[in-house]
Amino acid sequence: MDQAKVAELDGATLKRFFFLGQRALREHEEQINRLNVFPVPDGDTGTNMLLTLDAVVQGLDGVDSSLSHLMQHVSRQALLGARGNSGVILAQFLVGFAAAVDDREAIDGDALADGFTRGTAEAYRIVSHPQEGTILTVMRAARDMIVKLRAKPLVEIAAAAYSTARETLARTPEMLPILKRAGVIDAGGLGFVYLLSALVAVLDDEEPRPSTPLDDQFMDQSDVALGKVQEEGPPSHRYCTEFVVQGRDIPRKTLRDKLERHADSVLVLGDEGLTHIHLHTDDPGEALQTAAAYGRVFQVKVDDMYEQVQGFLQGDERVPDAAQVTALVAVSPGEGITEIMRSIGATEVFTGNPAVGDLIEATLRAGGSGAILLPNDPNVLLACRQAGKMISNPTAIVPSASVPQGISALLAYDPQQGLEENVEAMQRAMAHVRSGSIGRAVRPSTLNGVNVAVGDYVGMIEREIVASGKRIVDVLLKLLELMNADSAEIVTLFYGVDEEKKDAFAIASYVSDSYSHVDVQVYYGGQASYDYLISVE
Repeated sequence: MDQAKVAELDGATLKRFFFLGQRALREHEEQINRLNVFPVPDGDTGTNMLLTLDAVVQGLDGVDSSLSHLMQHVSRQALLGARGNSGVILAQFLVGFAAAVDDREAIDGDALADGFTRGTAEAYRIVSHPQEGTILTVMRAARDMIVKLRAKPLVEIAAAAYSTARETLARTPEMLPILKRAGVIDAGGLGFVYLLSALVAVLDDEEPRPSTPLDDQFMDQSDVALGKVQEEGPPSHRYCTEFVVQGRDIPRKTLRDKLERHADSVLVLGDEGLTHIHLHTDDPGEALQTAAAYGRVFQVKVDDMYEQVQGFLQGDERVPDAAQVTALVAVSPGEGITEIMRSIGATEVFTGNPAVGDLIEATLRAGGSGAILLPNDPNVLLACRQAGKMISNPTAIVPSASVPQGISALLAYDPQQGLEENVEAMQRAMAHVRSGSIGRAVRPSTLNGVNVAVGDYVGMIEREIVASGKRIVDVLLKLLELMNADSAEIVTLFYGVDEEKKDAFAIASYVSDSYSHVDVQVYYGGQASYDYLISVE
């Protein structure tokens, strides 16, 4: 190997590192995600780290190859694109690294040591209560080795850091009890090791080949994790909340101290007028209000950690009725439900989990003297509230927490009536429907006295697990019993995107046999998260 080629990292070589690092994370995204299988997972670590690096790579080809310009791009893009705990920590590491090297012409062993030292310190700084056995530990181990060998050839330094990080990663279950009980290594740490493998590949002037050694060493552990998770109980706070505050000279420590009064897992980081915040709380609105005292709050993202919804697909536009008095914007989890909501009068429907800006745009397109927002999912409620505050026209939210509630409310909606009259009628209508759902378990657990094994069908009433079993029919019948279907008039089944129509009607026949007096209806819902959504009224 010609060490002269790798004596220093210049801008062009660093660009190649980021592209190869992105590829390594993409190739192993699902493996990293599978490690994140605690009873209430906080998002997908592999996906969050990849999306953060995606933001860095976006537009990278067009950036000047000088370290100063390149590091400015990396720092800002990482900060704006950070997702979830692991992504935010990785972003802050990159911000610190960039600050330490952006005045260099190239990166040698000394500069690499300075970059890892500053980056690791910044990553630790933003975590309120750092724990050993996480990505921070792996990061610090790599830093220590780089500092120790800073006078050596660059490729030798990186290879030693990579080996040390791998060894540290293998020991993370001994450092963090929750990892040991779950039978997994740290997911964020694994992602960071893959990035180090890309650095070694760049310095070797080769294509990265991290798959064989890492998969051989760790894949068994990630597979075992699916069968070894033990219940840790619910999280201390329900909502994973992320947002950005725009403002100059924000006192970040003061802001973090205020947020920590009512939240945990608080991360506060910033760069050039932008402060990115991630936290877990039971009241996202309170956190947003606290932050709003320091600047403009935007890019709000709130996930219910009991039922995280990934991604969104915007529904088709439609021309509003010029004669309508009150417009209605609804949110749907699947294309079949979208069509149902449109057919019964919704002015605008989004399929998935829209951003606040999308809801604002939809409301403006919908027209009318006023507008109603119908979330149909607790995960969307806060976005609706934030959108409502930012729309100049009168708006109201009918806080439907499920598709059955939303459809019942829609049936009472009249576009020719005013805002107050519609809200009153819709809230009254949705109060008379009971909502249930059935999905497949991806990990074992015991909640509310219900034992759940991997692959079981899980029955929920209003998001609370009440039944599980190997046969979907048995779970459905138990669910209907607990939903008092014997006193109902109508039971409606909305089957998901992975269910066959013939199977859905076969299951409906079991319901009809058990509840002969009930009108059983079946519709294609197209939702991805649940096999069936159930309405009892």
